[in-house]
Amino acid sequence: MIDYFKAHRYVLWQFVKRQVLEQYKGSFIGIGWVFIAPILMLIVLTLVFNGIFKLKWPGTESLGAMGFALHVFIGMLVFNFFAELTGKSPNLILSHSNLVTKVVFPLPILAISSVLSAAVNLLIMLFVLVIFTAWIHTISITILQLPLILLALMTFMLGLTLLFSALGVFFR
Repeated sequence: MIDYFKAHRYVLWQFVKRQVLEQYKGSFIGIGWVFIAPILMLIVLTLVFNGIFKLKWPGTESLGAMGFALHVFIGMLVFNFFAELTGKSPNLILSHSNLVTKVVFPLPILAISSVLSAAVNLLIMLFVLVIFTAWIHTISITILQLPLILLALMTFMLGLTLLFSALGVFFR
């Protein structure tokens, strides 16, 4: 697998760069939406569920609203990563049909580049998460497990992306 990445790293880099820049091209704030959209969603969810409905997350009573916001934020990170990839993957091969049919091209590059471009957003939001947890003083030693968890999540999502993109061709 590593040799596959080495052999196609330039094409992979170009696809990832294009997808990340294309996602926010033409918007006023640009790539700032990576930070702003989830933070606004976090504020709204925290105000609604913790402020209005007074929901509590077990084990976060000492942190108050910040602990609740932290748990909501972590869930949002994983959900947004999953939703972005499962939303894109059924049309992945069809949206690149000219490339697929007219050029000798390794098809897994499409799925890998989609996972990596979604991972860019995920990593930026994880950076915000680490800053947020440091701000409320709750960084734990278990954060060292994060790279392994991310590797497992990205591998799982790569498999789902490959599956859904293949199914998208047949069920179109």
